[in-house]
Amino acid sequence: YVIAQPHTSAIKLSSSNNSSQFVILACDGLWDVLSDQEAVDFVRHHYSTTMEAKQTAARGLLEEAIRRGSSDNITVIVSWL
Repeated sequence: YVIAQPHTSAIKLSSSNNSSQFVILACDGLWDVLSDQEAVDFVRHHYSTTMEAKQTAARGLLEEAIRRGSSDNITVIVSWL
């Protein structure tokens, strides 16, 4: 079934400290198989070192969701701040 209310969160992003590095926007195909923290840890561990690595972060999350067996559509955007 389709839920009319999306899961959303509102947080204040700050560039004054190093905690706000990127934002992950994704549909439930990703979130069905990765928790919020798992996705953040995955990106930080695999993709935060070089500009080239950062450009492939969304693809990496998509491939990880497929590897974990997601059976839904998967759309991922990683926006670096």
